Amino acid sequence: MQLLKVALFHRDGRVHNVEFKPGRLNIVLGRSRTGKTALLDIVEYCLGRRTPAIPAGIIDTAVDWFGTLWQLDDAEGSRVFLGRPRIQPGHNSTAAAMFLFGGSGLDVPAPSDLMINTDVDSMRVQVGERIGLNDARIDVGENSTRTPFSVTLGTAALFLFQRQDEIASSTTLFHRQNSAGMAQAIRETLPFFLGAVDGDQAARRAQLREAERTLRQQERDLRRAEADAEQTETTLRTLLQQAHTVGLTEVAEIESPQLAVALLEDVRRGITGEEAPENADVETQNRIRDLERTRNSLRQELGRALDDRRLLLDSAAGETTYGSAIAQHAGRLRSIGIVGDQHDEVGICPVCNSRLQGSDPTAQQLHTRLQTLRAEIEHLAAAQPARQLALETLGTEIGGIRDELVSIEAALTALRTASAGDPGAGTAENREFIRGRIDATLSRVTVDDGASVARLRQEVEGTVARIEVLRRQLDVEADARMIGILDQVNRDLTQLAQQLKVEHSERVWLDANNVTVVADTPSGARPLARIGSGENWVGYHVATHLALHRWFVEQNRPVPGLLMLDQPSQTQQTAAGDDDAEAVSRMQRLLHEFCEQLAPRFQIILTEHAVSDEEWLADDVVHRWFDHGLIPSDWADEEAWGSVLEVSTDTGASSGGSVEEPPMDA
Repeated sequence: MQLLKVALFHRDGRVHNVEFKPGRLNIVLGRSRTGKTALLDIVEYCLGRRTPAIPAGIIDTAVDWFGTLWQLDDAEGSRVFLGRPRIQPGHNSTAAAMFLFGGSGLDVPAPSDLMINTDVDSMRVQVGERIGLNDARIDVGENSTRTPFSVTLGTAALFLFQRQDEIASSTTLFHRQNSAGMAQAIRETLPFFLGAVDGDQAARRAQLREAERTLRQQERDLRRAEADAEQTETTLRTLLQQAHTVGLTEVAEIESPQLAVALLEDVRRGITGEEAPENADVETQNRIRDLERTRNSLRQELGRALDDRRLLLDSAAGETTYGSAIAQHAGRLRSIGIVGDQHDEVGICPVCNSRLQGSDPTAQQLHTRLQTLRAEIEHLAAAQPARQLALETLGTEIGGIRDELVSIEAALTALRTASAGDPGAGTAENREFIRGRIDATLSRVTVDDGASVARLRQEVEGTVARIEVLRRQLDVEADARMIGILDQVNRDLTQLAQQLKVEHSERVWLDANNVTVVADTPSGARPLARIGSGENWVGYHVATHLALHRWFVEQNRPVPGLLMLDQPSQTQQTAAGDDDAEAVSRMQRLLHEFCEQLAPRFQIILTEHAVSDEEWLADDVVHRWFDHGLIPSDWADEEAWGSVLEVSTDTGASSGGSVEEPPMDA
């Protein structure tokens, strides 16, 4: 997106066009007070700034509308006209705008066709879509109190302008950086404009937060389902043990929850184990004794397993300490190259690496000891995976033993409760008691085939995979990419600074966090504010913006291919009013060559008092404002327009108040 025309619409219908050439350097020459700085302000106003810096005077009184015609970078050669009406007297800002999109034949409309058909926010969105912004939104992070915000054409415009009072500043690097909120806006959007993050960041971060909430709920559901399944299996195992104990079934061990339910259903309906043996009390006592023996045996197994696990953990801790010690010892032997791989050959001095006349037991002992330490380290490293596997196996075994103990304890409790009840109660009563418990349990226990748990696991796995994708898309490596991009930009920045022959240009880099440029000096890194001389400040400003725009153009970033520089030669003025011709020529030659390198995708508009007299620069001068300025001479009757301004001000003062510009307006 490059500038073709700036149009000024007189109140009486006359139109004055200031034309520019895309893909090259455009120089506007003129004396002071000819409107060179106002040219930048008008372009910025037409790009959507609510409160322009257009100076009061003839421009404000004679001009009714401001317009700009732009060339887009698409294959069709599309154009867009952006127009803004003048701010009415008594007001400080306006959001009114005109947006007109067309093909390669679109031109500045006639005064009669001017109309307010949109506002600046909508205009910026529409233009932004055509240069690649596409409703980009930036999320500044979970720890920030700021909400996600849109990146608009107004934000991109901060990289397009360097006013006369900005280009020679030691405290600000970018346009309007000192305005409220602008430094933060530049800091937060620069990674996007450089390509370290993309514009869907806010939407994907919201999706990530939602996916993480979903995952937490799914994991809770899965844990609950697994716990319910485990509890159900334990309950069924206990009931089956109890039924077997009182003779209601021949099966004592559970093979699966489904088979256990089938068996217990038979017991509940009285299909098995209806007749009590004559010696039921003796059988009950025997079953209790068998269960107690089994319980004692399981307790011993549990103790053994826990002891084995403790030994493995102690061994791991000890080997870690020992491994660290022998590694340190081996490192000492290899330190500063005294003993190492190059000395494995017998008869070589471990200090000077020369061949020994005879056997040196000290060197041989050192070699032997080092090889022993290496073998021990390798053995310890190989033992770690086997130890971890053993710990996992023991954990599974311990869990199984504990489940069996729970079942046996429950069965023992049931048997003892039944046999310790009514002294006259016999085995038949005990059997009915157990059958009643089975009936009550089966009426409330639901057993499935494991499909629900498997489905929940699949849902968790799917959500985990989605979160991983979102995190990758969220540019988890954005910082690393930003560092890599800045490294390339900084190399170009350093070369450009050296071409301009600014001081301390051996290594120059952009400090994106503090929104400044830094130069490495013999006394340390110095930010722009600590680098002396206005000529250096101008040089660093120009070099920084050129380096950034080269990256924007070459990487197809959504920033208009335009840079407007307002009188950078101001610091080359001597006390006698003469220019430092060499410095001015060097700057203008660099700008000329820079546009040629990026042609036809980049345009520089340079306003100056004077230019080099070299022939190669003659074609770059597109306007010479000496007999008149931005406003044609026949418009510039300030005495006549002064009365109009006075009347307009008196009329507007009672009809409207001021509208403050939003802090983040760009």
